[in-house]
Amino acid sequence: MTPARSTVVAALLYAGMVFAWAFNYLAVRWGLEFAAPLLLASLRAVVGAIVVYLGLTWRGGLGRLDANDRRDAALIGVPTTAVFYGLWFTAAGSVPPGVASVLVYTFPLWVTLLSAPVLGTATRPRELVAIAAGFAGVALAAEPWQASGVPVIPAFELVGGAAAWALGTVLFKRRFSGGKVQEANFYQLAGGSIGLAFATGATASFRIEPTVSLLLVVLWVGIVGTAFGYATWFFLLNKFAASTVSSFLFLVPVTALLLSAALLGERLNLLQVAGVGLVVASIVATAGALSRSPERPVGTGARPGEEAAG
Repeated sequence: MTPARSTVVAALLYAGMVFAWAFNYLAVRWGLEFAAPLLLASLRAVVGAIVVYLGLTWRGGLGRLDANDRRDAALIGVPTTAVFYGLWFTAAGSVPPGVASVLVYTFPLWVTLLSAPVLGTATRPRELVAIAAGFAGVALAAEPWQASGVPVIPAFELVGGAAAWALGTVLFKRRFSGGKVQEANFYQLAGGSIGLAFATGATASFRIEPTVSLLLVVLWVGIVGTAFGYATWFFLLNKFAASTVSSFLFLVPVTALLLSAALLGERLNLLQVAGVGLVVASIVATAGALSRSPERPVGTGARPGEEAAG
């Protein structure tokens, strides 16, 4: 494949990944009409884990992790999958999909903050300013002081889910690298699935209406929004610099906002648009931080930026 054609293919894959992750926010909103939040989150994680497992089996990608690796990957799945999905899906019924995506995509800001203590990455003053601006943008986009704004508790759930996702990401980056990443991704999904199953049982969140619509939602968020999205993310990180790939993560909430406006009639006022602009700018400004953590010995750290998103 020529370099030009390879670039076109990569761009198309990236566009597909962005659409998949953006559409997840609408799909989750629809899915909540037929299933309890934690149960729907469990179904997403389980379907995603199954498809990732089948893909690894087909490619012969299993068997690279020892028992300690599998244990650690499963434990990392608690914040990365169980807490993140659980908080996101619980809040999604109270927050329009577009705004929900903006709050969740404070994720890169949290990664930048957590990379300093966990990965040894120095946080630059301009990045601290960008992070502060990003969280100010979240407040403007959510407008919790308005009766029509995002309720405070769901807003904190979404931002808290983003923080949990970021914590799992930097731990994953510290622990896994190279050929272990894809298999570790399966075990973190499996660990998160178990955590969500326990949470579902503990809260008796068993409401479900087995409809074709629910089936389509689960297949989308599990196969396209999880298995395809994660596989594409890791493929692109193997081909391009992590800073380049991460710089365009802002396209996910922007696409989710456009889709929600077109399909659900979601509208933002000028203050919210300004808030979204601040969040987008802060994501771009902090993207380089995802690639600056020092190299670590094999088995203790992935290349910076090798986190799964969406």
